[in-house]
Amino acid sequence: MENARKNNESSTKEANRVGERLQGILTEGRENGREAWKNIQARGKESMDDVQKLIQKHPGKAVGLAVLIGAVFGALVSFRRNKA
Repeated sequence: MENARKNNESSTKEANRVGERLQGILTEGRENGREAWKNIQARGKESMDDVQKLIQKHPGKAVGLAVLIGAVFGALVSFRRNKA
């Protein structure tokens, strides 16, 4: 009976240690994820600012590029409809 109690206590302690390690890993992962998300948001904002400056500097090229992208997209959609 004493052996069973010692085994139970040992198992409980080990489970607690594993739980604490797991909690630490999850907390660290969550913090890393938040930091990565902040970096992604900052880079996205910087990219949007760069695009806006480029459009303001070269509005004609921006319109031409938009028309070209629209034409390519339209051709792809039309091609898929005809194929189906």
